[in-house]
Amino acid sequence: GPGFKSRALRFDPWKLVEHGSGEKAKYELYDIVADPNETKAVAAQQPDVLASMKERLHVKARADRDAVVKD
Repeated sequence: GPGFKSRALRFDPWKLVEHGSGEKAKYELYDIVADPNETKAVAAQQPDVLASMKERLHVKARADRDAVVKD
């Protein structure tokens, strides 16, 4: 939504956290079944999962009408 600095998507066993937006966005990917405390980010080891989760997140964000502020 407007002004949000981060957002997340969970799609078992994965959780993606996006910090920022656009080209400056940073991503954290966790296997929350193997690592429920989210202590080890695995984005570098799982590039295909990261790409898939990023796409899922962006599709959901575009469809989230609650996140749109009308002036």
